[in-house]
Amino acid sequence: MWTMVWSGPTALYLRRLTTSIIVQNRQISHYERVLAFLENTHTLLPTLVPAIKHMKITFGLKTMV
Repeated sequence: MWTMVWSGPTALYLRRLTTSIIVQNRQISHYERVLAFLENTHTLLPTLVPAIKHMKITFGLKTMV
């Protein structure tokens, strides 16, 4: 049996989809994954989301964990 390795835009799409499902279903045990995704995205694309919005989102998630 083989496993698929996703890369490029497909990997980013799948991670974003997974992140949104975790937040929508309020799976608090997986919020660390969401925070890691947000930090990585902000590091790679700092102009995608304004810094103040990024801080508000991450602070809100950290208070739930």
